[in-house]
Parts: sequence; structure tokens; C-alpha cells
Amino acid sequence: MKTDPNIPSFFTSLSSTPLAILAGFIFTVIVQSSSVTSGILVLLADSNLLTLGQLIPILLGSAIGTTVTALFISLKMSLHAKRTAAAHFIFNMLGVLVILPFLGPFENMVAGIGETSAQQAANAYTIFKLSFAIIFLTALKPLKNLIEKAVPGDEEEILFQTRYLDTPLPKKSEDVFRIIGLELGYELEVTEKMFAESKLMFVDGQNARQKILKYESLNDYLDEQIESSLLEFSKNDLSEDEAKKIMLLVRISNTLENLADSDENLIDTWKNMLDSGSRLSPEELDEFIQVYTSFQNNLNALSDGFPSMTQAKKEKMKDNDTALREEINSKYRQHMKRIQTQHGNTMFIELLSILEDSNAKIRRIRKLSETYVKTK
Repeated sequence: MKTDPNIPSFFTSLSSTPLAILAGFIFTVIVQSSSVTSGILVLLADSNLLTLGQLIPILLGSAIGTTVTALFISLKMSLHAKRTAAAHFIFNMLGVLVILPFLGPFENMVAGIGETSAQQAANAYTIFKLSFAIIFLTALKPLKNLIEKAVPGDEEEILFQTRYLDTPLPKKSEDVFRIIGLELGYELEVTEKMFAESKLMFVDGQNARQKILKYESLNDYLDEQIESSLLEFSKNDLSEDEAKKIMLLVRISNTLENLADSDENLIDTWKNMLDSGSRLSPEELDEFIQVYTSFQNNLNALSDGFPSMTQAKKEKMKDNDTALREEINSKYRQHMKRIQTQHGNTMFIELLSILEDSNAKIRRIRKLSETYVKTK
């Protein structure tokens, strides 16, 4: 591009500041990189094809143009992705609007600190970006409020951070186990939200896949943090019961992480089925939602005081588990009859199997929690 005679000819022909800003904007949108634009302008300045006064407005336009790619990408993404892209745009646009009345003094300042035209061009871009980064860092709250008004919404923000765990860990073992238990409760809460969002996909056809995958990644992160904290704690002198409790907590966290993976498998299977043009019949979908609702009830029963396991909670979950297994087997039998008449979708079996495996993981967590509570 630097050897193409049309490019310097195009930039040097710009007769006004608004046109130069527009040209910088359009050129950057085309190449999708303000670094490319600024790099070419530095080369043109080095060849004495552009003056500092000509290239600064083009640089300002490129600063706005570089935000367009993120704006387009964010259109089908979450609220917070949209706000991030909007922040990028607003930051650069405000920066350009603020500096426009002071183009003359800005040009003189840049000219005074760079020896060559190329250095002056590079300095202009750096000083512009750095100055407004410093300005907006002192005004984060007003900028945040502006962005939230520009892109309104109340979607939950899924942040990769623990809720209760912090470093360093407490000195007392009972405090460590209490905090880990609370964090496990949060990991279970994230898992419940995953399955709730998945149900919206099945019932209403909502495209919640991105949100579900974020929850799954957060679940992985929490499992890693819990495991690493317990590993650190295990370096202390521990009693046999304390070592046993650590082992049980790690196993519970790992099983919760595996449960979240099962939900990801569920939505991937559903998506693949839809992409292939396959659909569950209304009868199959209704039966699947019935089983799914029963599964959710069993999952929600686990969350009451988790990871504690009272006798009443244990009996309730055992009853739920037995009823759910009977319900799943009943749906298998009903579907076998549909297949005999060549009207059954085999994907129904795969979806049921994933739910069956997910419920087995809940059963495993229940039994691990029982053992954990019995440990002194």
C-alpha cells in the first residue's frame, strides 16, 4: 500500500479538515485497523508527501473508524459486549470533538517535540490517545453513566471472580471449610442458572447459548479456584478428618463442573439437531420438558443449605431421584413405541440420556455431601 501512488494522491488531495477526518474514518473502516492507517501516514510523512497539518485530521478520523469493527461485532452479542464497543466509540469520538477546536496549538506542540516528519506523525497519534486516556481515567464514573444511558438494559453481568474465596485463606480450618462451602453454593447457583437458561431455549426458542457458555466457563473457573485453595490449605498439618473433608470438597466441586459440562452437551445436541433440520414432535418436546422440569426440581432441592445434607433434604432428594428415574424409563418405553411406528426422533433418546447422566451426577453430589456432613 505504501508504494501505491493512488494512496498518497488521495490523502494529499483532501482540501478541508472535515474531509480529512471523513477520509481517515472510511479508510480505517476498510482496512479495519487504525494501526495500518497511522503506519501509512507515518511513511507518507517520512517521504514528505504529507504535512503534519494534513495528517492530524486523518489520524483523528482513523481513531473513530477503528471502533466500527467492534460495534458491528457486538450487535448480536450480550449487553455488556455492546457497552464495551460503545465505550470504545464514545471515548474516541469525544476525544476527536474535544481536540478539534485546538488543532492549531496541538499541531504546534507536536511539531516542537519531533525532529522528523515521521516522528511528528507518530507522536501526534500517541499524544492524542494518551492524553484522552488520562482525561477519561479521571472521569470513569460519568463515562460509565453515559455509556449505560446510551446502551440501556439490565442483563446480568457474568464476572469471572469468586464470591467468597479470597487470599490469603483464614488460619482456622473451620473458617476455611465454611468459606469453601459458601463458594460451592455459588458454583451450584451458577449451574442452576445454566440449566434454567437452557430450558428457555427448549421452551421458547430463545438463543441463550452464549450466556450458557459464559456460565459454563465461570463454573470451570470457580472449580479451579476452589481446588487451588484446597490444595494450598492441604499443605498445613491436617488431621485425618480434615484431609478427608478436603478430598470430599474437591470431588463435589469437580462433579459440579462435570454437571455444567453435561448442560453444554445438552445445548450442543439441541443446536446440532436444529442445524440439521431435525425437530422434536410436539408430543416429544412436551415429554422432554416434563423430564427436564423434574430434573430441575431435583437440582434445586440440592441447593438448600448446600453442601449441608439434613435427613429431610436427603429423603426428599432420594424420592425425587427415584421418581425421575422411573419417569425417564417411562419416556424411553413410550418412545420405543413411537419408533416402532417410524414416527420417533432418535435425538429424543440422546437428549433424555444426557438428562439421565446429569441426574446421576446430582445423585453423586448428594452422596458426597452426606459423607461430608458425617465427617467430624
